[in-house]
Amino acid sequence: RATRSVVIMASGSRRSTPEQLFDHVLVIQLELPAGTPKVLYRFPPATSDDSSDEPTTVVQFCFPEEDTLGAAVTTDSGNSQTFSFVLTAPDGSKRFGYCRRFMLQPPECCCIISLVASFSLFSDILNIVEQRRRISSTAVFSFLKALLAHPFPEAGDSFVAKTFSTTNPSGMDEYKITRPSTDTMLDYVSLGPLFSKLTISHIVELWGYLLTEQRVVIASNDLQRLSSFVTAMSALLYPFTWQHVFIPILPKSLIGYISAPMPFLIGCLHSSFRYIRESGIPMEEVVIVDIDNGQFLMKPDETLQVLPSKLTARLRNSVSAVMNTKSLGGKQVDAGIARAFLQFFRVLFRDYDNFMSRDEKLAKTKRVPKAINFDTKSFIDSRKKEEQVFLRAFAETQIMWMFMDEREDMALNGTVSKCILLKPCDTELPPSRTLSSFTTCAKRARWTLIRRMAMANYRYLCYCC
Repeated sequence: RATRSVVIMASGSRRSTPEQLFDHVLVIQLELPAGTPKVLYRFPPATSDDSSDEPTTVVQFCFPEEDTLGAAVTTDSGNSQTFSFVLTAPDGSKRFGYCRRFMLQPPECCCIISLVASFSLFSDILNIVEQRRRISSTAVFSFLKALLAHPFPEAGDSFVAKTFSTTNPSGMDEYKITRPSTDTMLDYVSLGPLFSKLTISHIVELWGYLLTEQRVVIASNDLQRLSSFVTAMSALLYPFTWQHVFIPILPKSLIGYISAPMPFLIGCLHSSFRYIRESGIPMEEVVIVDIDNGQFLMKPDETLQVLPSKLTARLRNSVSAVMNTKSLGGKQVDAGIARAFLQFFRVLFRDYDNFMSRDEKLAKTKRVPKAINFDTKSFIDSRKKEEQVFLRAFAETQIMWMFMDEREDMALNGTVSKCILLKPCDTELPPSRTLSSFTTCAKRARWTLIRRMAMANYRYLCYCC
């Protein structure tokens, strides 16, 4: 089974748990030979006052290939595909789409729309959906109806969904549904394949463009490789989160977003990329990477060389050490790579919480009992000179603004010490001499009042939230 695009959740989310497990489910079928996707049915059925254009949007993300759909269903026959996306409404609210494509005749995609990100939970549900779909669509919807009879479980809790048996007409099938205590990125993201076509230096350079919120397009002929690569690159930002347009595979109908005047991370099939070039869509100041041939096709006029050279060299050496350790398995490699990139941030943001202080002026003006101020200038000035260059650029990004916004809330609640950047290196991850060369320094950091960047108001975009 191929696992496709996964959206990584930001830590410290303020979203409350909904009452139901999901809002609704859409089943989208691909009409052959034309290759036109359409909504086959929805569960529960839409109400009369539901005039949302969401189904049309979901169709585009469930079958983004368009011109190559006929070839895709032929070559992928027999393999299901799992992926997810995020729909962001004008008011900023988000809904998560969890999808499983069945290569039937004709192909179908079951898309669960929920208000909460819990990828492990919905992957288990989709496994059951796929199992029952082999029997009939009725078997699927009886299971979904049984799920709606239960509230959304709290982290670590379970419930048993009972529905009619697909093997015993007089019996019942029981399914234990468990929401994990935590959803970790390594459950759904594979980092090792990032380096199958591109060098470590290329990946680190691309990572630097993302940290400075450049407009990035990833191009490939392979649907699976493309979506996995885009998702993995966003995961390397952890514990920071990409805050802008995030579309692992760009449908042709949304090709105009390539010229959007805002940061984006977009995956684009070569067929769509050729269309972009032939159409003359402006692509100034866009970073374009061809991951099939392992090369940059376009970079900004002035190459950004803001990453601290010594820390970057350590990062490359750390990743190389992990990749060259033959005894490590797939997930151990992923964990080692994740640890290397995390340590880069740990060195830069060491003890930043000690620079947080109560802002008496803000508390008086805003009538907030415990307003927290984080002094950016003092934080940057306390770093080494080569680190200051990067941090000045990084301090202007929404990635860092939102991260510190969450940490201010954590400081108000007395939980900022739980931030992973303030914890010692996880000893459960694969050991490496190079990885352990990262050391924690004693300099302190502060942050100024958070500024929020105004963003263009598109009706539905796929965002990394």
